[in-house]
Amino acid sequence: MALTVIGVGAVRYTGTFFGRDITGELSDFLWLDIWGQWDTVWYLDIAINGYSAELLTTPGVAGQGNYAFFPLYPMLIRTVGWITGHHFLVGLILSNLFLILASIYLYRMVESHYNEDMAKKTIKYLFIFPTSFVLSGVLTESMFLFLIILCFFFADRRNWLLVGALGFLLSLTRSIGVVVSIPLFYMYLRSIGFDFKHVDYKIFYFALFPLGLGLFMLHNYYLTGDFLAFVHIQAAWHRELSNPFVVLWNSLFHDRFYHAAFAIMSIAILLITFIWHRILSLPYFIYALLVVLAPLFSSIQSMPRLVLVAFPLYVIVAHWSREPLFDRALTIMFAMFQGFLMTMWANGQLLI
Repeated sequence: MALTVIGVGAVRYTGTFFGRDITGELSDFLWLDIWGQWDTVWYLDIAINGYSAELLTTPGVAGQGNYAFFPLYPMLIRTVGWITGHHFLVGLILSNLFLILASIYLYRMVESHYNEDMAKKTIKYLFIFPTSFVLSGVLTESMFLFLIILCFFFADRRNWLLVGALGFLLSLTRSIGVVVSIPLFYMYLRSIGFDFKHVDYKIFYFALFPLGLGLFMLHNYYLTGDFLAFVHIQAAWHRELSNPFVVLWNSLFHDRFYHAAFAIMSIAILLITFIWHRILSLPYFIYALLVVLAPLFSSIQSMPRLVLVAFPLYVIVAHWSREPLFDRALTIMFAMFQGFLMTMWANGQLLI
């Protein structure tokens, strides 16, 4: 509620100053509209119209097309929206539902690994992390967060069939869905004592991770004649395969200040993860590194929202806040920063 008030106020009183209109009107109410920004329009386009090989020709966005975006989230909106007729509202409800479910299972998982206090604080910092309002927006972050937390939750319980099935859904949600199978596969190997004599049929469940990506590649081929069309079209967003450390270095000295801000944030998260890695189990540590480094292989863009799914980061911050005074100070600082960034988000600024 507080973020909605901040967002509506930001649009009404600073919208003229910022002068940016990304999505247009998505509903009849501004207090709902603010929760749809940037890629929201692409997901709604897929949900309403399906995939198309047609590319945009408008200057500034020329060459962009909706097959750059993975299908699970928009297809779920399409399915439910077909019944209700309100696709944006459906997306908003789904994102917040996934966020609530993600927080429930993250709480249970952290409590089982640490204690109740750590679990409570982990959820608190999940919600007040400076860019966490994105998790309530019509984007894929909350769905991905829910699915990856479930993967780790059931991997702890050695239910490898469910891990594989969830991995299939992950790779239909974002391209990194296949990569994050690495720490989960490590957990499988650990469950058999790293003794390859004990490898059984359950190892084949991990083939479900790339299967989701493979199906999307087949659809790309059907649509465009190119299995990797979703990769090649990234050039229209100025994304191309790069050395992540070169991306970070160049961004630090970029003429646009938000590139430097994204680079500093990414470096800080990587350093925090390395310095406090002993707080985490090795699979959590590997996952946190992967989820931060993987996007940097193409671009620094959108990093403040892409790193939101790095849930081990919230565990580390929860560990820091064992001292009540530090906990209160960090809570106030995060909440104030989140409120400021919400004004940027509501106005469609590049800072988010």
